[in-house]
Amino acid sequence: TAQISSTIGRSFRYKILENLYPERKNISEELNKYLNILGANEIIIQGDIEGKKTYLFQQTLTYEVIYESLLFSTRRNFHLKIGDYIEQLDADRLESQYELLAYHYQQAESWEKALLYLKNAGDKANKLFATRAACDYYGKAIVVLDKLEITEENQILKINLLFDQSRMYWRIDLHKSLNNLEIALELSQKLKHISLEAITQRNIGVIYYNMGEHSKSLEYYKISLKQARECGNRETEAGTLNNIGMVYRETGEIQKAIDYFEQALKIQLELGDERVAVISMNLGEIYIHLNKNELALDYLEKSLKLALQNGNLVLQSQNYNNIAMIYDNQGAYNKALDYYLKGLEITLKIEDQTTELILCNNLGTIYKALSQFDKAIEYFQQAYNIVEQLGHKPYMAIIKCNLGEIDQLRGDFHKALTYHQSALELIRGIGMRPIEGEGLRFLGVDYAYLCEYTIALSTLKEALPIIEEIEDLESKALVIRNIGEVHFAIGHPDTLNTLKEALNIAENINIQGLIGKAYLCQSEAEFFLGDKKLAHSLREKAELLAKTINDKWLLSEVEYLTGVYYYYEGKYEDSLVHLETLKNEMKHIDNNYLKAKIDYYLGLIYAHFQNWEIVCSYIISLKEIYEKLRLPDLYWWGEYLAGLVENPIVHFYNALDSISEIINNLPDIAAKKRFLETPPRVYAIKEMYEILKKEDKVPNSLKDLL
Repeated sequence: TAQISSTIGRSFRYKILENLYPERKNISEELNKYLNILGANEIIIQGDIEGKKTYLFQQTLTYEVIYESLLFSTRRNFHLKIGDYIEQLDADRLESQYELLAYHYQQAESWEKALLYLKNAGDKANKLFATRAACDYYGKAIVVLDKLEITEENQILKINLLFDQSRMYWRIDLHKSLNNLEIALELSQKLKHISLEAITQRNIGVIYYNMGEHSKSLEYYKISLKQARECGNRETEAGTLNNIGMVYRETGEIQKAIDYFEQALKIQLELGDERVAVISMNLGEIYIHLNKNELALDYLEKSLKLALQNGNLVLQSQNYNNIAMIYDNQGAYNKALDYYLKGLEITLKIEDQTTELILCNNLGTIYKALSQFDKAIEYFQQAYNIVEQLGHKPYMAIIKCNLGEIDQLRGDFHKALTYHQSALELIRGIGMRPIEGEGLRFLGVDYAYLCEYTIALSTLKEALPIIEEIEDLESKALVIRNIGEVHFAIGHPDTLNTLKEALNIAENINIQGLIGKAYLCQSEAEFFLGDKKLAHSLREKAELLAKTINDKWLLSEVEYLTGVYYYYEGKYEDSLVHLETLKNEMKHIDNNYLKAKIDYYLGLIYAHFQNWEIVCSYIISLKEIYEKLRLPDLYWWGEYLAGLVENPIVHFYNALDSISEIINNLPDIAAKKRFLETPPRVYAIKEMYEILKKEDKVPNSLKDLL
């Protein structure tokens, strides 16, 4: 009894066991006797599952020993009987028994029935988004199919099973997915089945697309499109047109992308296929890129509605991500966060690692915008772990750029530079022009804060035509603003015009956070180089906008500039209130560079009040931050403040010598003079120069220039 019971499984129903003795009368009494003995010896325990009398072998090892003690032929016969009986017993709920039937028919070596139920179990797991289980069942089905006669029908079935398993691997292992498709391609070519070959070529293109190898994916898509048209496979034709559009979107050829998407949509509308939702989503993504948010939202909401109707969880998660991106661009971060988290919840449920990667990266971006840097890094790291598994080089570069940007926001520009150099190397290695522009922009910003102004300017100017080429207006506004910031730092005559151009672009595309930052940059330049009244007006606009979108980072920069303006207007008490308020708030904002700037101005204010003890505390703070960040500006600020307290000859000399090293990187004497004459830097330089000049202690490198 124990041996026969073990063929049913570690858990077995009494009714199935009873049916294995059809020729025996009064079997119930006899079975109960032996089952009670097994129970008394603690080999099995009785239970009840769904109202059915059920037993369980208590120990796995005991169960395995009993099962293995049966002759193979005996086991096989019992498995066949069990499978046939379960088919009859559960005919009205067969789907719930697919896995069990697949197991018994495999063990019985009844290959045709094993194949049927393994395929059904794989499809069932797929519907439930049990990705790894589906992979396993499809894989076993392929192994079983290879035991059957090699016919054209069976070879076509094998290709379709390879497709099924490949789609599952697509979520978790792109290389295994590709391996399946290469086998399918070889089989379809041997069969000279053009329609299946077209599908396979397209699917291989999808894998290379998701690996970030866009030129290679395009090669496969073009072959697929030609073959689909040759054999009249309209469904594959539409799908491939859509895929080609996605490649052109990624390479920045936007009009080409739209053309292909519209061709695909026309065919899908004729076919009445649910892929209309996919193409609508892709068009929505294009219009996000073009900053046509209303049009984008219209397409995405249509796509989401179809995805909800069809129960397509993959599309639902992707649409939640895209809609979130629109709210993200509008500065509605909490609303965006809501949509991103909805998408991630679905993605984790369905084990779709590619979409999980995108959502984790975007969640990192949101938390970065909210200045929650540790939370941002957590999501970026989660995304990077997936990237390493999938081998998706473009996203590897994007995440490195994002991690570098967090270091920028924290003021650690040396660490940021390392990330961004590594990202740019990756980007150029795979020929991704759209991302290359952004990678260069990040590098330019790093160099600017490290006072490598000439390299910064050339790097930013190298980024600009690449960004213009792909018509990315948001990135264009950013890079022009960054150029304007460098111009302001070095006293370039084009400063105001450059910053005005950046502001105009930001206003045209209506990205709120971008507009706010552009207001502030132009405000600062106007205050020191142009119209102070306009400077205050722009600062007020930035403040209002920052409050509207609840951008704490922007608000902190507004507060800082307000304090700086009051200082140079001689309103020291007002300046002190704003800067000390901000310093208290900075406990919750992780930016050492901004903390250093605040400390510098607080030190200047307390020097004006001749409260030297407090000035010394800010000097100590500046030196501590300098040791962390090693930024040239921070060194001379600390030395200048120290010279106001004591030993001005020594400290002012150190400060000017440090400034001399900074300007060594500028191209000519005219540029060096402009740098030294640029406010607000010039006020401190002039004071230090006058004192050192009296003692003939001006650094030799600056004597002629000053």
